[in-house]
Amino acid sequence: DQAQDQVDAVYHGDELLIGLNSAYLIDVLRTMDDDEVELYCDKSNNAVRLASPEQPDDVYVIMPMRL
Repeated sequence: DQAQDQVDAVYHGDELLIGLNSAYLIDVLRTMDDDEVELYCDKSNNAVRLASPEQPDDVYVIMPMRL
């Protein structure tokens, strides 16, 4: 099964298409108690790093799915 969702974001750079397992993303977001999350990725097939501006020492990594 597949689904698409859009979220409000501030993004700088070229267009990037990336697929993440929603269960993994939700698991990470549930552990973070912040309203804002920063996602760092440079290519659609590289790992995505998630961090909170309020707790930058807590870092999470999610591997993307092939599209």
